[in-house]
Amino acid sequence: MVEQLDTSAALWGSELWTAGGTAGRIEARDPASGTVTSYRVGASCAIRDVQTVGRWVYWDCLGRDVMGDKSTSFGVYDLRTGENITLPERGRLGDGFVVNQDTNAGKLLLTDFYTGTAAAPRVLTDLTTVSGWKNYDVDKYGGGVAWPDADGAAHVAPSGVPTQALTATATRTDTAFAPKGGATWNPAWQLSKPSTGAQLVIKSKKKAVRTLTPTAHGSALTACWDGTLTDGEPAATGTYTWGLTATPEDGTGAPLTLTGTITVTAGA
Repeated sequence: MVEQLDTSAALWGSELWTAGGTAGRIEARDPASGTVTSYRVGASCAIRDVQTVGRWVYWDCLGRDVMGDKSTSFGVYDLRTGENITLPERGRLGDGFVVNQDTNAGKLLLTDFYTGTAAAPRVLTDLTTVSGWKNYDVDKYGGGVAWPDADGAAHVAPSGVPTQALTATATRTDTAFAPKGGATWNPAWQLSKPSTGAQLVIKSKKKAVRTLTPTAHGSALTACWDGTLTDGEPAATGTYTWGLTATPEDGTGAPLTLTGTITVTAGA
């Protein structure tokens, strides 16, 4: 009898992470290009839960080993170092930590591993298990942990764990547009965490001709350019460079700088 293996998936930016039942293997797939990158983690079991935040990939066999061993294999794979990190308990993945609930003690626990080694779990709060409730959650993009109290009031606390540097995890920046009939250029960037002070500067031959303030939607940024310059005149046909700068809202890491080009067609 052949066991039907479960599949699992997680999304981070433009990458789809999957584990299709092959023992110890996880895959990152770029849906746009179809490129697949495989990784092997420290497990002889079929992985059935995948969570990912930047460089961290949490994997869990959920206690059903392909060799018949019912041990509950789980851990975190560090994409930067290629090392596996052993955790004391399974949980929900954050940026450099996992959160789990000790239902016997009625405690919400956080275990950080951002140094490459799991620290001892620490108590975030008392939290009684309530049947049918989703008792806690983790903000993958901001590092916060949320939970409801017995009266249903929501609480949010920072993890206290240093976050990764601010990066763009997915972008949508068309390389050409024709500013006529009300058409606009609408670039968008999904960032790894919230940012502040974002600016989008459009240049012609290294001279700034328009500066825009992107709109923040959580950890995402969007902008809209109607093809006009600072003086209100329409941009001439040609290729312009753009530069996006943003500062991490949590103050951890260097500012983000992204650049690219946009070609204006049928301009002034």
